[in-house]
Amino acid sequence: AKEAVPALTEALKSKHPAFRYYAAEALGSIGPNAKAAVPALTDALQDDDKLWNVRKASAKALRKINR
Repeated sequence: AKEAVPALTEALKSKHPAFRYYAAEALGSIGPNAKAAVPALTDALQDDDKLWNVRKASAKALRKINR
């Protein structure tokens, strides 16, 4: 799964909120091996989409990565 981190990190920048949400979820599932995505996930904490709640998914991912 670690091989997917660069692509998922890039997906956090998508114009589609569903892509950003699922990228954050997937990075959280990878856990500590997704450390390289921490800066992008931190940026995603400022996401303004209300429907997909990218902020919450990003915060959850950060907690799982930083265990």
